[in-house]
Amino acid sequence: MVAGRAGSPSAPPARRLSSARRYLSARWLGVIRAGWICLAVYTFGLLLVGIRPFFAQLHLPCDEADAICSGMWRFSPAELRALDRFGVPIDVLAVAIIGMQAGSAGL
Repeated sequence: MVAGRAGSPSAPPARRLSSARRYLSARWLGVIRAGWICLAVYTFGLLLVGIRPFFAQLHLPCDEADAICSGMWRFSPAELRALDRFGVPIDVLAVAIIGMQAGSAGL
């Protein structure tokens, strides 16, 4: 055997340590992947659970005096009447709003 090769018993300790680091990295990579998958499934589950209440909220008219509703995609009764007058069903608008928000979230 030639002295100094990685497979030989006389290999420098730095080389043996390097191969051990690669083994630990591969093991931790699996743990990190599993954690990432769990996080993605959890986030997608939250999205699925939240769609139905958000869809129902989009159907409720906002009170004219309530300033909180201005940035929440809630429409006043006058706006809902205008949408009805133009022939835009609130269901179609609600689906479009949810689709835009899901698209902007990168889904």
